[in-house]
Amino acid sequence: MNEAFTPEFGKNINERILVPFLPEHEVLRNKLKDLEGSLSDKDFLQINEDISNFSEKLEGKYPDCRRRQIFHALIGSGMDSTINITEDFPGEDSVEEFIKKLIIKYNKKPE
Repeated sequence: MNEAFTPEFGKNINERILVPFLPEHEVLRNKLKDLEGSLSDKDFLQINEDISNFSEKLEGKYPDCRRRQIFHALIGSGMDSTINITEDFPGEDSVEEFIKKLIIKYNKKPE
């Protein structure tokens, strides 16, 4: 089977049309990109490990995880029209709150 074929969506990845993020998700995505761009190599690796661990937790807990736009804003991937859930995750799983915590954690610089 061709590695680029995804039967759940029925289209070759290269044939998909990417759609834009909602404005509020784009803001979060840009804040995270800006933060990552300002970090030392060590902190850049650490923040990406934090993001990876959090995203793996969400994937294990929510079967619809990859259909949520905010999840793709977190992991930095593009979206096609099959990604159609616009709500954040509830409570402690909120991506918006997780990004806010990352900003606080990594903006603390030793004086």
